[in-house]
Amino acid sequence: MRMIVSCATVLGVLCFAVVFAHGQELVIDDFDYPDASAAGDVWTAQEISPPIQIERTEERAALKLPCNFSTNDRRVAYDRQVELDLSRWTRFSIEVRCPNPTAASQFTIYFRSGDGWYGQGFSVRSTDWETVELSRAEFRSEDTPAGWHAISGIRIAVWSGAKVDAFALVDSLTAHQDSIVLLTDPLAGSPEGEGRVILQYATAMADMLRQAGVRTGAINEEVLLSEPLLDFDVIVLPYNPNLSEQAANRLAEYTRAGGKVLAFYALSSALGEALGVRDTVFVPQEYAGQFARIALDSDLVTGMPQSAIQSSWNIRGVEPVGHGALVIGNWVDADGKDTGYPALVLSDTGAYMSHVLIPEDVSTKTRMLVALLGHFQPKVWEIAGRAAVTMPAQMGHVVGQDVLEWLQDARPSSEAGAAAPEVVREIRDLIRETQEAVDTADWITAIEHAAQRDEKLRQAYALALKPRPGEFRAVWEHSGTGAYPHDWDKTMRVLAETGFNAIMPNSFWGGSALYQSELLPVSPVVAEKGDQIGAAVEAGRRYGIEVHPWKVCFRLDRDCPESFIEQMRTQGRLQVSISGEEGHWLCPSHPDNQKLEVDTMVEVATRYDVAGVHFDYIRYPDSAHCYCPGCRTRFQEASGLQVANWPEDLTSDELRDRWLQWRADQITHIVRETGQRVHAARPDCRVSAAVFSNYPGCYQSIGQDWVTWAREGYVDFLCPMNYTESDFSFAAWSSRQLSLVQGAVPLYPGIGATSSSSTLPYDRVAGQISVARNLGTDGFIVFNYTQSLGDTILPGLAVGIISEPTYVPHHGPRFEFSIDAEQMAQLPGVRLQPGDDLACRIALSEQQHGPAIAKFSGTVVLETMDGQLVRQLGTIDSTTPRLSVQLTPATGAHMVAVHGQAEFRDGKTSSFTARSVPIYVGDLSAEIAALLGTQ
Repeated sequence: MRMIVSCATVLGVLCFAVVFAHGQELVIDDFDYPDASAAGDVWTAQEISPPIQIERTEERAALKLPCNFSTNDRRVAYDRQVELDLSRWTRFSIEVRCPNPTAASQFTIYFRSGDGWYGQGFSVRSTDWETVELSRAEFRSEDTPAGWHAISGIRIAVWSGAKVDAFALVDSLTAHQDSIVLLTDPLAGSPEGEGRVILQYATAMADMLRQAGVRTGAINEEVLLSEPLLDFDVIVLPYNPNLSEQAANRLAEYTRAGGKVLAFYALSSALGEALGVRDTVFVPQEYAGQFARIALDSDLVTGMPQSAIQSSWNIRGVEPVGHGALVIGNWVDADGKDTGYPALVLSDTGAYMSHVLIPEDVSTKTRMLVALLGHFQPKVWEIAGRAAVTMPAQMGHVVGQDVLEWLQDARPSSEAGAAAPEVVREIRDLIRETQEAVDTADWITAIEHAAQRDEKLRQAYALALKPRPGEFRAVWEHSGTGAYPHDWDKTMRVLAETGFNAIMPNSFWGGSALYQSELLPVSPVVAEKGDQIGAAVEAGRRYGIEVHPWKVCFRLDRDCPESFIEQMRTQGRLQVSISGEEGHWLCPSHPDNQKLEVDTMVEVATRYDVAGVHFDYIRYPDSAHCYCPGCRTRFQEASGLQVANWPEDLTSDELRDRWLQWRADQITHIVRETGQRVHAARPDCRVSAAVFSNYPGCYQSIGQDWVTWAREGYVDFLCPMNYTESDFSFAAWSSRQLSLVQGAVPLYPGIGATSSSSTLPYDRVAGQISVARNLGTDGFIVFNYTQSLGDTILPGLAVGIISEPTYVPHHGPRFEFSIDAEQMAQLPGVRLQPGDDLACRIALSEQQHGPAIAKFSGTVVLETMDGQLVRQLGTIDSTTPRLSVQLTPATGAHMVAVHGQAEFRDGKTSSFTARSVPIYVGDLSAEIAALLGTQ
């Protein structure tokens, strides 16, 4: 029920006197202000945000947040003062509408506490009103908040996306209490290290359950130790390695009183005893793929799936010892062999899984979680069953409720896709059967039918998409030893079979190398398994896959020997935080560190026949680094200024901009020197970088000035890490990045299939590829290529959107496309009305990258955004490197493209593609128009 509270607003400060009870709601702000002046008295504009407004309709009054993003490249933010104890409220919701969602890359809601903040970002999924649910388990800490019991302020921020003015509406900020809660670890939400990992697993679990319609909040140990716990039906521990002894004892007390606990991986003796599980030993994997899947006993727990992909790298060895405990799931390896180790134990008091729940095979694991919760609380089945009737929020790039109509209108190019009408009929049958099951309260059948419906929708969507020629199709591979561990042949073969043409393996770090380096400590893996770059290049050559070894710069983590860290410490080469703490990162301003970063990139580029070298972590960790004595000396020498109070004075008006520029210059120096030296030694070797999505925020916070790198030609292409589950955010970031780079270098957006901030099934990965194409990019890169990605995601892409192999487009001449048409305000494209003539001039660019070209020839065409030929326009070659065309394009989205062959002076040849900015004619399809903000 909705709580009736005693509240008073005095000078804009909201105070609540609350008698707390579980299951209630607290409306923190309904935003029903009489006018903008009254709203502005409460919600004050921060930074350069315009004054707050009110939008009132017959249905509601809402707070209107003007977004001046044509001139403001950061964010708008609005604050109000409160005095609230929110420690016992487990979840928040807020209603949001953003009519032009591409203008807003993200929203964040903050709660101020003491000298810090709790914040959680979110994105919208449509242009209509939607309710956003935020579990407290998902909030991050900034600075040093005092606790949820001492909330003194609220901030709502909208972050800039496309460079256009817009607005957002918010309504009904509400706090909730849930009967199923996640217990947060004491370190959860801290920005780096273990706290970040803990938060990742808690967020993933909350999101899985939310997708099933099961809302979960979160409590911390303070509430655990003080509240009547029997009001909670189930307490879930997603990953709590720092669980206090008092909290463990309290959970044991809770189970003795009839409460149920689900725990993952971390297991204290008191908690293990309460669950009837004994932790016997830590078990690291003895061979790659040892813990690849969980085989589940679906007969013992109603609704439990038969198996789930997991890909764990270690587990806890456990055994059932009491409270009726029995093993209901075992670990099996990649070959299907039972390892003999229990994965999931069920008892009368709860359940325990012997590793963290990794966010892969998400739909199956969601069913597993629902089955466990439903076993202890049958009402969960009804909640999930009723939710199953609702179509998925999104399928690919299409809103879920529109996907059947989209499928009927799609014209698949493959024979398999031609079966779409029959698949649509099967989907409609499953929709009807799901509803019938709900009508008869057969909740489990409803959930099973909905799962079949959703998978058929994914398959039909994937089949309806078309491949495009001339496209960079790459993956990041984090282990550096192959997605199929130490099997580079299979790693490359799977890529080739699924339509990819490039890979970035994580081959070296700031203090270790997976090859025989003469500059870095060599990883023990090399002695055991051989030179990993050499093996990757050899296998890549067999299957036509480009290899761009990826370096994690500055960080001294993976396989870095302590002796090397101590050497760096002795030489004063480690970073120091603003508070004086030394970390295991090399200082980017130290000349020896700069030389090491450049030299190692050149070493790889010149020793191996790689297609390129790829920067990652080419930045500072955050705004709190680096403030070491060496930085002080070098900054003062470069600026000619003396900083009396180091580092406090660096935030002054006199020094702030110079300090930010100087620290960014240290990173840019490394990128520039690497580009120059690599290109001098090997003109055909490409230098690229994985970069943050939020420029210029990343320039200010981490010193990453990637726009300068592109415009000055220090890199050959960029891969912004646009990891998000929102296609609107993906489109907002990508369109802004394309506008910033202005075609200086290719930009290939990064898609987070399995990242810390996003988990996407194959249809959503394909959907973001489609969005990237419609924005005018010539490729993409997916994170992170593991065996699971290769087995479950890549095959779903290979049936449609990349079903035909193609070449990397950027190995050839660069062209300039001059189009006489209206430039779009928020997109790097032009807009025409139906029937308008288009004049386009294509000319060889004076600025060329890469090896010298002896001659080239190409065909100029008009094509759709997915590369389908509309019309041939002419030819262009090295003897006639210019062409002017005039045409009247049909309604839709098009590009002018040059597809050709280049011959280099060294005798090598390559196919290439160059494309113009998008040409949007008339009204676009509804789903693309919404994503691009052109409605």
